[in-house]
Amino acid sequence: MNRTDSILPLLAAGLILLFLLSGWLYYDYGWVVMRFPLLAGALTIGAALPLLLRQRRGPVTPEPPSDRERDGSIATEFSHYLAVAAILPAVWILGFVLGPALFLLAFLRWHGTGWGVAAAMAAGAALFVHGVFVQLLQLQLPAGVFG
Repeated sequence: MNRTDSILPLLAAGLILLFLLSGWLYYDYGWVVMRFPLLAGALTIGAALPLLLRQRRGPVTPEPPSDRERDGSIATEFSHYLAVAAILPAVWILGFVLGPALFLLAFLRWHGTGWGVAAAMAAGAALFVHGVFVQLLQLQLPAGVFG
């Protein structure tokens, strides 16, 4: 493993920790304000550590790209950007809970993921957004046109 490969995860974890500690200790924000940033920061640092440990074990050989990814043309790249931009109307029409979940389902299917995995990830995303933002943080999220 190259030394520079570990810089980004360590830098990200260090900056997140610095910002969280400054908000909690220096600015003296209470638990109500810091609850979500602490949770998000801990999850982000927790996600960075396995990446760092996996890189330490040795190089990971990636699978060869699919035919769709090999093209490299401007039209292919533009179609990827349009697909990602489709989340905006999905959120506007279906709301903040269902819009991203159905977008994720369509995006994963478009990239060749099976129905079971795509549906499970979409359902998990909807449950996560509803559980964290609506239930835990008690935020009123936009319900969309049909809400």
